[in-house]
Amino acid sequence: MVSFFRHFLLLFIFVGFFLPSAQAGLWAAASLPAGFTWSSSGSGAYSHDTNASTQPTGNSVQLKIPGLPPMGYSQWTIPVTSLASTAVSTESSSLKLELIDLWWDLSPDDFNFLLGYGWGYGKFDCQAADCAALNFEYKESHQFSALLGVPLGGGDFHLLAARVFAKVRVVSPTTAETQAFSGLLTGFGFRIGF
Repeated sequence: MVSFFRHFLLLFIFVGFFLPSAQAGLWAAASLPAGFTWSSSGSGAYSHDTNASTQPTGNSVQLKIPGLPPMGYSQWTIPVTSLASTAVSTESSSLKLELIDLWWDLSPDDFNFLLGYGWGYGKFDCQAADCAALNFEYKESHQFSALLGVPLGGGDFHLLAARVFAKVRVVSPTTAETQAFSGLLTGFGFRIGF
């Protein structure tokens, strides 16, 4: 946990003081997920289906205060379908991510464009029978994001794309290994300027 805050502080100092934001105003934004496409292999201690897209839930909020870089918080819940021999429903397994985001506002005058980096922790939640002998521990998660918005009055309508990388430590009675999950999350949202 200490390294998490150390990374946050160093990145905040770098982005805030050495890479000034193109937009200096006060604004708030919110985004909702539209879809998630897996790109991980699905191998390891917990094999999961990576062939189909899934519908995540959650949200991402961003805030820009004059003199500081845009910051945000993302919370995503991504359903995971098991490949185990016992059939399980997608409601019984999910990857839950909580990330703190720092954004760099590169917006020109005619559209809004932000690049972001988020980091936090991933939690795997599995209540299914095939998880009975497994224990899941938190590991670090990261996301690289881009937000492209079309101005509408004092705000915008935007599209969000986030490349998500999450790791969860899977402990079974005989072994322990780190399971990697990754994919592309897409979404949309609105921004309001003050």
